[in-house]
Amino acid sequence: MRLLEYTGIVRKHRESVRATGSELGTRYEIKFGCILAVESSPTQNGLEIAQNLTSSRQTEYGMNNTLFQDLSLNIESESESSIKTYINALLENSIENLGLTNWLKEKLRESNLSTLRQVLEKSEEEMIQEIKYVGAKRARRIKNSVEAEILEYISG
Repeated sequence: MRLLEYTGIVRKHRESVRATGSELGTRYEIKFGCILAVESSPTQNGLEIAQNLTSSRQTEYGMNNTLFQDLSLNIESESESSIKTYINALLENSIENLGLTNWLKEKLRESNLSTLRQVLEKSEEEMIQEIKYVGAKRARRIKNSVEAEILEYISG
């Protein structure tokens, strides 16, 4: 669902919605344009769909719905050691891929901070003291950039 939300195909409408059987769930909206994109005659079909829409008629698809039975989820579970190996390799990535200005990257290199791990190990206060012309805002920007890079890799 996160991938569908990210790509704009669906949007989370509401959470903790009481559904059939008094179960709580999340309600998602499907973007109308995405439905029409697969139609051979989108104008005619879109008009027909729009005329039949009502807010009182919403289809529910719970996790035990029969439509999901044919889906096979082959999700590999990763061992803790492989995850640690992956994260350690990620932390050894160069600062060159960060969304920082060339000037800031040069300042990091001058301070012998060339990997994500090295930058993460420094506190903002240490950066302010050790890197010339880096104050609180630039130190925070550096830390945020490194954290964003790591989260981007982890979330896929």
